[in-house]
Amino acid sequence: MATRASIKFVNKNNQTLVTVYKHHDGYPSGLGQDILNIVSNKPITNGITGRPSLGESFNGFGCLVASFISLMKDRVGDIYIEHESHFGDMSEDYLYTIQEQPDNSVKVFVSSTYDDSLESDLEKLLEQVDN
Repeated sequence: MATRASIKFVNKNNQTLVTVYKHHDGYPSGLGQDILNIVSNKPITNGITGRPSLGESFNGFGCLVASFISLMKDRVGDIYIEHESHFGDMSEDYLYTIQEQPDNSVKVFVSSTYDDSLESDLEKLLEQVDN
């Protein structure tokens, strides 16, 4: 059975840039870890120098979003761009929010549609699971 998830990318002005739906493997130790691997501890800059590889750094939050989709989309199906009004309305098991911070970092939050007690900073949640 599919573990569905949606990811909402929210900029510093609290505007949703895009919502991504993932049909399979949306659980925190799967998709959640993939999200952290792509977006965590990578510089978000205004302008680029040199020739960084895809995913090494991001030229603004919009570049982070485009890079995320590019790095996740490896076949037909599974990853879809959806309208923000569909976030939480597609029988998802997990909802992720990637929120741009004022210091150009990002925070990733996860909640479960079937467990109201799960609403957490994703990085902290995965640290708890690992320990």
